Amino acid sequence: MISSKNIFRLGVKELWSLVRDPMMLVLIAWTFTVAIYVAATAMPDSTPAPAADEADEAERPLTPEEERAAARLFPDEREPPDPIAEEAERTGPFEGPATPDQAALATEIVALSDRACFRALTRAGVAPIVAADLSPTRRALATTMGAHEVVDPRDEPAIDAWRRAGGSGSPVIFEAVGNPGLLDAAITAAPGGSQILVVGVCMQADTIRPMVAIAKELQLQFVLGYDPMEFAESLRLIAEGEIDVAPLVTGTVDVAGVPGAFEALADPDAHAKILVVPST
Repeated sequence: MISSKNIFRLGVKELWSLVRDPMMLVLIAWTFTVAIYVAATAMPDSTPAPAADEADEAERPLTPEEERAAARLFPDEREPPDPIAEEAERTGPFEGPATPDQAALATEIVALSDRACFRALTRAGVAPIVAADLSPTRRALATTMGAHEVVDPRDEPAIDAWRRAGGSGSPVIFEAVGNPGLLDAAITAAPGGSQILVVGVCMQADTIRPMVAIAKELQLQFVLGYDPMEFAESLRLIAEGEIDVAPLVTGTVDVAGVPGAFEALADPDAHAKILVVPST
């Protein structure tokens, strides 16, 4: 209480001193009004507009080196990890996207055209591997190459065979035919959370229903060809006998016999792969 009285007395004393000194009042008023306004309005803009070349530089995408540097400097601003890319890096180039805790299906809507991938899936420990094909010869070849279940889609849908073989969760489905309507059929048949790999090349306009895929939260991935590292790994596996591709080669021709080979391959029960040997 005593300190408050002292402060009050000192304040009154200072006010009386200002009243007796008009020049001090003028200086205080000037400092807190006119001087502040003049300084604020006279200050130049500290953020000039960028030049045209600077604007273009700001819109330029980052180079790979700049992206790596930004990732090191700002680790929290990096892109979210890609689980498919991480899995491919972990398992190697030849084993594909399916992991041992997943199943792989080549369904009646995706009758697999290249049985070599069965060998790769088997080597990766994927189970069960289910294949469906209209051709009994190719179904037998699928079994030889490592499929655990083979079905005629006219008798049993591959999804049913997958469940019968103990499949659960979210399988990887290969659409390897490429006929119109098959991709939409694969989306319709796929369990929720499945991954659909589109290997077959459809040469016509096709229609899918995105709402079905969205409701099931499916992963849809289109693939084409292989990189040099995958070719090198495949050749090594074949050369060292880790993968036996002999059952796939059902005939050989020389260069002159290539046109006839294409005609023969039109019959699914006649051949699987025809090897071109120029010296034959």
